[in-house]
Amino acid sequence: MTNDEKAAQLFKCLAHPTRLAIVMKLSGGKKCVRKFVKELGLKQANVSQHLSILRQCGLVTSKREEDKVCYYLNYKELAEIVRTARKVTKRK
Repeated sequence: MTNDEKAAQLFKCLAHPTRLAIVMKLSGGKKCVRKFVKELGLKQANVSQHLSILRQCGLVTSKREEDKVCYYLNYKELAEIVRTARKVTKRK
């Protein structure tokens, strides 16, 4: 797989508003599923589905802490990619 193909795959993994919001929320540090549910106003199953996609793509890591599952960004640069995309789309 070429670098361009890998980059395209990255964008496919990020290609949903909820996943972009999750990345931005994780840019401040770890968050647990319950926190995402509260902050995003979505059902837990929906949040978990998006987190699963991000995890399968290798963009986030999950860790069980007592009775909850928390998530971390694997690459802090992801937040900058999302910020840049938001800036570009504001100009249009």
